[in-house]
Amino acid sequence: MNFKGRSVARIMAVSLLLISAVFMLCSCKVSNKKAIIRYAKEKYGDCEFISEEREGSGNKEKHTVYLRDKDTGIEYKVTSSLISVGLDGTVFGYSEHKSSDFVEKYYAFIEDEAREELSALKKKYGITFDGLNNVLFPDRVSNEDAENAVKEFSDILKEHDNKGLCPENHLVYAENKKVYIGNYLVAEEIWEASGIYIIIDYVHEHYDADAKYLNAISGPLNMFYGPEEIDRLIPDQADREGVPTAKVYYFKDKNGNRFVAIDLKEFGAKATDVRLFRDKASGMEEIKY
Repeated sequence: MNFKGRSVARIMAVSLLLISAVFMLCSCKVSNKKAIIRYAKEKYGDCEFISEEREGSGNKEKHTVYLRDKDTGIEYKVTSSLISVGLDGTVFGYSEHKSSDFVEKYYAFIEDEAREELSALKKKYGITFDGLNNVLFPDRVSNEDAENAVKEFSDILKEHDNKGLCPENHLVYAENKKVYIGNYLVAEEIWEASGIYIIIDYVHEHYDADAKYLNAISGPLNMFYGPEEIDRLIPDQADREGVPTAKVYYFKDKNGNRFVAIDLKEFGAKATDVRLFRDKASGMEEIKY
């Protein structure tokens, strides 16, 4: 069997593919009027042509088509342009890219259509909205109120969103967006609470009443414990693949020192068990109190 011949053939095949890819990138050009309108109809629904304009040339060329959505009357644009494709500063070629301001204008249209309902919801819960994405409470909020408010918010949007372009999930924050409360999955109608106040209340009650909550990020349990200790803490997951990962909550104590809180339940333990650690340069050191 001629392995050398096979290797040469394989190298030649890969080289031809690379050459073809580079050729396609180099020969790319902006879309014509017909292709842009077809793209707009597929993405946003039936529309009618208003005007078009071209600017630049070569790799700097842009082709913009202005359209009117037949369902809503929204006037918007779709632009076809070229973007560079490369690696480590080396440009291999250019790829065609389309962009549009339709979604932004469509969101504004829905907000206007649902103005009275959204205004009533704001008054009911004392909330504000971050566009059509997030629900914001100014102060601490119960999990029940957070869930009810975001569900009602989602229902209002769905009633007016005939194109199915609204966000697929909504985040809920409290205390001027400092505390993340939870996430609502629109299609599944599922509310996922963060449990952040379990952590905050525990820290204030058992460790430092003046501690200031900073933020939370996702992190692996082996930031805090070795493999044997992890298996002891979470025996039901002893045969798992990988390391359990969950939220890691950062605080600053009354003396200005940073520390970390975790809830082992979020990593897979059966019951809530909050542990505290000093965030030191040498690693995480468990706080005994």
